[in-house]
Amino acid sequence: MPWKLLEKAREQMSSDKDAWYIEIQDKFFHAVKEAEAEGTLGRGGVLKRFGMAPGGTVFLNPADRDMAERQAAERGMSTQDYVRTLLHETLLSREP
Repeated sequence: MPWKLLEKAREQMSSDKDAWYIEIQDKFFHAVKEAEAEGTLGRGGVLKRFGMAPGGTVFLNPADRDMAERQAAERGMSTQDYVRTLLHETLLSREP
């Protein structure tokens, strides 16, 4: 069980330098237990508690993906950042 591995790692951390890791580990441990109790473990429940859950997935058709990759490369951006920027700008432009 992962709990035993977490507890074993925690016991091995003894210095003040490791206090931060122990604190994060405690928070993570409790988040996992809560997600497990709620039935959201394995579906982003832990990441949501840490504010790190992905917002969603967008599937692009191959032609749009190729166009986005080319335009992103021309601007020196990753495709993901470029598509995120395009989406944000479009949403702002359509806001009443």
